[in-house]
Amino acid sequence: MGRGFGLQPLIDRTKKQDRDQEFSGNVHWLLGGALAAGNAAGAYLGGVFVVSKGDKWIRVFLVASVVLMAGKLLEVHTLLGF
Repeated sequence: MGRGFGLQPLIDRTKKQDRDQEFSGNVHWLLGGALAAGNAAGAYLGGVFVVSKGDKWIRVFLVASVVLMAGKLLEVHTLLGF
């Protein structure tokens, strides 16, 4: 078998962390409402943008985000000194 952790110690550690955390059941409604409003506004504006600009811009954003995520995963920022 390869190097690394066995599965059972990881499961045991996760279960212990779950037992140690308390859940009070309280909901922060103002924060939740703000997140829901931002999500709805982003979805609406994204839909309007797609209909008005077409798929050319979507391709540009998709390629840019894939390149940025690949750079982040490859830790390019450390090579560039950021």
